[in-house]
Order: sequence, then C-alpha cells, then structure tokens
Amino acid sequence: MYARPALRLALCLVLPALVWGSLGVGAAWAADPEAPLAADALIPPVPRAPLDFRWPVELDPAEGAFLVDVTLQIGVTGAVADVAVVGVRAEGASVALDADDPRFGYWAGYVTALCRQIDFVPASEGGAPVAVDVPLTIVLRPPRSAVADDSAVAVIDPAPEGLTAAYDKVRAEVIRRVLTADDVRTTPGTMGDPLRAITNLPGAVRTPLDSGWLLVRGGDPRDTGVYIDGVRVPLIYHLGGFTSVVHPAFIDHVDFTPGGQSSRYGRSTAGVVDLVTTRPEAASSRVEARAGANIVLAGAFVSVPTPVGGFALGLRRSYLDAVLQAVPTISAEQAAIAPRFWDWQLRGDVRVPAPLRLFAFGFTDTVDGSTANGERVLVAYKSQQVQGDWQGFVLGKPAIVRPYFSYEQREVTISALSRQQDRRMVGLGMRAELQDDGRGAIGGSTGLDLRMDQLQLAYNGINRQGWVGSPELYGDLRVGHTTRAVLGLRTDAALVSDQLPRLSLSPRVSVVHPVSDGVDLRMDAGVYHQAPPAELLLGPPEGAALRLEYSWGAGLGASWRSGPFSVDADAYGRRIVNLTQFEADGSLGQGDGLAFGVETLSKVALDRFSGWLSLSWSRSVRREEPDQAWAPSVYDQPLTIVLVGSESLGRGWTLSGRFRYGSGFPAPTAPDAVAVDVLRSVSVPLVADRRGRLPDFHALDVKISRHLVKRALGVDLYLDVQNVYNRRIPEPVITGLADVYAVQTYGFGLPVLPIIGVEGVYR
Repeated sequence: MYARPALRLALCLVLPALVWGSLGVGAAWAADPEAPLAADALIPPVPRAPLDFRWPVELDPAEGAFLVDVTLQIGVTGAVADVAVVGVRAEGASVALDADDPRFGYWAGYVTALCRQIDFVPASEGGAPVAVDVPLTIVLRPPRSAVADDSAVAVIDPAPEGLTAAYDKVRAEVIRRVLTADDVRTTPGTMGDPLRAITNLPGAVRTPLDSGWLLVRGGDPRDTGVYIDGVRVPLIYHLGGFTSVVHPAFIDHVDFTPGGQSSRYGRSTAGVVDLVTTRPEAASSRVEARAGANIVLAGAFVSVPTPVGGFALGLRRSYLDAVLQAVPTISAEQAAIAPRFWDWQLRGDVRVPAPLRLFAFGFTDTVDGSTANGERVLVAYKSQQVQGDWQGFVLGKPAIVRPYFSYEQREVTISALSRQQDRRMVGLGMRAELQDDGRGAIGGSTGLDLRMDQLQLAYNGINRQGWVGSPELYGDLRVGHTTRAVLGLRTDAALVSDQLPRLSLSPRVSVVHPVSDGVDLRMDAGVYHQAPPAELLLGPPEGAALRLEYSWGAGLGASWRSGPFSVDADAYGRRIVNLTQFEADGSLGQGDGLAFGVETLSKVALDRFSGWLSLSWSRSVRREEPDQAWAPSVYDQPLTIVLVGSESLGRGWTLSGRFRYGSGFPAPTAPDAVAVDVLRSVSVPLVADRRGRLPDFHALDVKISRHLVKRALGVDLYLDVQNVYNRRIPEPVITGLADVYAVQTYGFGLPVLPIIGVEGVYR
C-alpha cells in the first residue's frame, strides 16, 4: 500500500541519481586520481587566528624542544575533522621517537588536543569548499624560565606547497557516530574493543544482560544491520557481548548510524553498524605481533609486511566458563551461562598491479543457560565468511567491488517451551558501487547489493529447505556541499523459492545545513524495508503470506562544537508496519509499532581528561491488531543515561569510570512468570512495580591501566572491574530464535566481574 506514493516520489526526485552515477555525468576531472590539480585551482585554508602551541606548564623545561609532525584533515566547514600524528622527535635528534615511547604518546595527545581547537577558513576549489590534508611541523620550545611565557609559543602557518587535496568519499548519513580504538582503549567494560562502546552512545539502548545484541531506536535485535567493510554479517558481537567477532588489531574504526542511513544500507528497519578494518596503507611497515589474556579470553595477532602488500592473522579463545568453575560456590552447570567462543581472522593485501584485499574470518559461540531442574536455553552459532575487496577508479570516480561467500549454522534449544530450531545457510553476494568523491556542487553514488542464500531448516522436527535472494539497486543524488541535500532510492526485493516475489521501494532524503561555525542543523526522512526472518518465510505454512516489513519516519538534529567541547541532540519518530510476530494465540501474524525519542551526546576532550554523557528518552510500543491498544515492546527502556570519563595520571597510568542507568523493562503480564537465576539455581517470581515494570538497571564500572614500553616492546596492564556493586536484576533473554514469540524467558546477568588483563606488543 506504500509502494505507489513511494514510486511517485522516486520518479520525481531520485531516479536521476542512478543515471548520473552510472554514466559519470559531472565527472569533469581526469580518470587518473593521482593527476595534479592546476596551480590556481586550489585555494588553501587560512587559520582564523595564529596557531598557538605553548609549552605545557607541567613539563620540565630541561626536556628541551620537541618537533611534532602532524597532518590535519580540514573539512568543508573549516573545522579540523582529524589529526594524524606522523612523528615526534627531539630537536637535534636524527631518529624519531618510537610510537611505544611514553614521550611520543604524551606529545601526540597534547598536540592533537590543541589542533582540534583550531578553526580555519575552509579551502576551496572553483568557489566550492573542499576538504584538504595540511601537513605541519610543530616546534615546541621550553620557556626561558620555569614559568611558561611567550617564548614557548610556536606559530606556524600552513604552507600552500604542502597542501594535499583530500577528496574524501562523501557519506550521505546525517548521523554517523564514529568510534576509534583510541576512543575506547581505556573505557571500562570495553576490554579494548571499540564495538563494546556502541551501547554507550545515544540511539542504542543497553541490551538485556549485556548479551551483545543491538537494540537501536525501538527496534528488535534483528532490525539493525551489522556489517564488516560494508558486507552484511550475522553477528558483530560474540554472544554475551564481551567482544566483537574480530580482533581489535584489525579494526580501524566503527561507524554507528542510529537512523537516517543512506540508500547503500538496506534490509534493516532500524540502525546500521559498520566495522571498518584497517587499510594496507595504514598498516605498519614493520612486523607487528600482539599477545594478551584476561579472565575472559586470550588472543594473538601478527602482521607481516611484504614488498607488494602484507598479511595478518588473528586468533582468540574464551574460557570464562572455566574460570567460574574454579569458584567453589559455582557448579559446572551454573558456570555454563558464561559464553564460550573462539574466532579467527586472516587478511591478505596486494597492491601490485591493483589494490586487492582478501579478508576471511570465522567464529563459534555457545551459551548454555541450563538450570538445576533440567530446563535449558542453548544458543550455538558458527559462521565463516570470506570477502574480497577491490578499490579503484571508474570514470574518474572512486569505485569498489566486494564479492563474498559465507556459511552460517545456528542451533537454538528452549527446553521449557519444547522448541528446537537448526538453521544452516550458505550465502553468496557482492556489492559494487560508484561513490561520490565530493568534488563539485553536485555529486552522487550508485550501486548494486546482491545476496543469495541457500537455507536448510529443522524447525521443531519439521524440515524445510529453499533459497532467499535479494538483488537490490540503490543510488543517491547530492546537491550542495556546505549545505548538502541527499536524495536516495533503494529497490527492495525478497525472492523466495516457490513463492511470489516481494518488491518495494525505499525513498530517502537528508539535509545538513551549517548555521554558523561549529553549529549544524540536520534532518532526514525515509522508508526502510526488510524481509521477515528467513526461517519464518520458509518454515511454517503462514510464511508464504508474510509481507515485507518496513518503517517510515523522520528525524531532526543539531550539533554544536567549540574547541574541546561538543553537543549533539536528535529527535526522531518512526512507524513500523508489517512487524512479524507470533501472537498471543500462538498464530503467526504481522502487527505494527511506534518508536520515538530524543537523544543527546555531550563530549569533552582536554589534555588529560576526556569523557561523554549520553542521555536518551525513548518509547517503543507494539500491537497485534489495528483496533488494539498500544503496549510497550519487550525491550522498551524509556530513560537511559551513560556517563564515561577517563583521566591520564601520567607515567603511563590511566583511570576511568562508567556509570549506566536504564529504566526497567516491562513486566510480563502472566501471573506465574519467573526469572531463572542460573548462578543460584533458583527461579525468582517477577513482580511489577507501580509502573508495570521490572527493577531499573544501574551499574558502575571502573578501570585502571598502565602502559609500559622499552624499545620495541610495549606492555599494557589493566584491571577492569565491571558491575562494581554487584547489582543483578531480572531481564528478558534474547535467544536469537527470531525473538518474535509471545512467550518470553527471563534471567539474571553476571555478578561483579574483575577482569585482570595484560597484552604485549612488539613492533
């Protein structure tokens, strides 16, 4: 019923993007991306005030002068988008400091914090602002006396001859929250894994029992698309949420988009998480080896360069269940609640004659919620995936081709409900895309996202097999640069063996407008489709009648940045239609839902202290039939608060903390509902408070770490105490069994968990 207005909007506004991208219209530049620009084509950025770098007052002047080589990435608004520290050296020294030298880390952090506060008149080309990379060498000299004075100031203007045009591929997402390894290295509860910090950000509420699934803007776990380098994967966390399925050494950064995603992302009605791995050119030119362990897992990583590229290998194994069994008061059955997993990764890069990459990874996960009375909830995952990556230029525009092959096996047993589901899936797919390079006032991108899965299902003793395919085209048309409007369209398809095809369109629009320096306004609106779970399409007879699920809605937001401070605020609302669910009478049907809320993120990054406050209010409601009243969804948490802070204590020591609060989940309506506490082998009756909810969640995590270095060897030591005051509350269990059943199980999470860890690095 929505396809007709969506089609009209697409024909009027968006389809030209597909033609533009495929023909390369507007690409008036040379096909060779390395070709130099004309001398008068690029006007360099100009700092609005002299670059002022003073000698740190806490540092002994006897240290002598230091030179710090940096590259500033200056965006189209003149703000410093990124700071890359290339090298640090003492004045007069012929050899630069090693990256593991504490002095390197000190000066890199000090200069980075100052550089992020610089404001520029943006660079321009042909009258349009462009992003540029500016190399600088910053000289920091001690004052003539022990008290810092103007003699310590280094004033350096960017030299035009050192200017490098940085035509970054423009991203159409209006909200893209980026997490780097540095952002979360010291954050409690992350164990050094950037993905662990996603639920600290607005848009993603805490998952029950911290189990590693993603709940974004009122969606269910399967409603958020998870990717590695733009390729869809079944899980991005291990079950239990302790770490991602990829060793952190492979991760460059994580893109989290809670809403307003561009047309390149489909098959999900809520948000998007894309794990971006390190590129060959960003990898070290030397051999790097890492090995570490804590009470949860042990792992190793090695990267070896070659004359034409390089390769890297990672491997990890968990053993928290064995650690818990060593506690005298915990039995083997009770310890089985701890997730057991292993993972491996292999990457190979070849830069000659063309930049090619092969990335393969696999993991297994098992969670066994067995209890003393024989009830059992067992979830087991196995997944292997191989994906290729070619990046180059076609018609003068950046282009990517990423084919992939995947194998996935999932087994779920819920003995209390007499349900068993086994799923085996073999998948083939490819993403091919021409990207917007950001040049000029008009640009666009277009691509093909193709996937085909062969499934075998054993569903409560009923065997099914078939295939599900989704060949989908997408395109975006960008108008403007500083003020930017993006019109997008995606064709959505679900082709299922022996069933009629399901087809629809997802039009989208987003606008970003800089009101002034440091202040941006943004808006987005769109339609987002996804197919019902494949096991329900192919399993029960009613599956053939299920329609594509979709959500439609809009969002408004604003950003303010000034020096080390920033504030983001967003409001959103969306309607969810054709929501697949098992209804109260046990039949399979499709209901609808609403989700709306307000999110804020306040951040500060000073010389020694950094932190953020995430504050969100949201609601997520559901109903089976249009004439029924709305009821809170199982995972509805109206208020969530996350406060994170980290302080550098000097001499390699860092102290950090995290406090989290979340409203209690809705209490089940069944009068005999219980939550199983596996660690105590008891079943606790669930009692609703006056709001009809279970107890609120709140927890404190604290971490202290130290970084030691000697020549080529570095060592990180840390104590990460999670759930410091041992608060354990009843919460819903997310099993992975499509989680669309009317009957919901409940459990308790882990107690206070002191994680002692060590990692050694050689490079």
